[in-house]
Amino acid sequence: MKTSNIILKQNPLIKAKFNWIYKESHHDIINGLVHIFQNSLLINRENVNLFNYDLLEYKKVHISADKLRSICKFGKRENDYMFDILKSIRDQSATLINFKDEDGVFYKKKTLSFLDSVGIIKNDTDKRKDDFEIVFSSDFIKIATKAFNLKIGNFTQVPLSNVTTLNSKHAKRLYEMILSHLEYKEQWTLNKDQLDILFDMENKPLSYIVRTIQRNYNHVYKLIHFSYEVHKKDKLISFYFDKDITY
Repeated sequence: MKTSNIILKQNPLIKAKFNWIYKESHHDIINGLVHIFQNSLLINRENVNLFNYDLLEYKKVHISADKLRSICKFGKRENDYMFDILKSIRDQSATLINFKDEDGVFYKKKTLSFLDSVGIIKNDTDKRKDDFEIVFSSDFIKIATKAFNLKIGNFTQVPLSNVTTLNSKHAKRLYEMILSHLEYKEQWTLNKDQLDILFDMENKPLSYIVRTIQRNYNHVYKLIHFSYEVHKKDKLISFYFDKDITY
């Protein structure tokens, strides 16, 4: 099976606090910008995958309006509407909470802007069509690229077709953790601190984490068969695969 590289845990973006009314259309566009980063597009007239791109000083990209509408699920006559949304994103900022940058510096709070500028220009090959010219901010580039996510720990490799069946971020994290032990097929145990980090649930009791696993167990079990055992006294949870598992 062919797999795709994806980011399952975009913690800086999940925890960002936005200073404007955050509509669903903003969410769709920002997800589209992340999608652009993880796929090939035109930059300096060459097809480039920004997710693995080293020359980060080149922040300007061109993407066809047709492609952006498709990614963000907008209608054919909504180019101007998309521009207005991108402009509002360009004009505003977000606040990152408890953010660690690529140099390991920990910020309790840090501002984040997504875009430096946005424009609509005529397509070079088809004058009847438009392209969006987007200049990403340096901060957003750092968060969106593979190098940052590998170093900070937000990046993983899993079958994309499987992950799309999991709607909960906790289900995705549980599946990711289970899958990472598949090669060894041995029992392993996580303590309370490790579980807190895995599910991003610091200051929550073990019973809360157990209920989270219970809610997502059946969804993950459909993808990979495993069981777990709770050790309440020691605040541990052990995981193991079903016998004769083959994947």
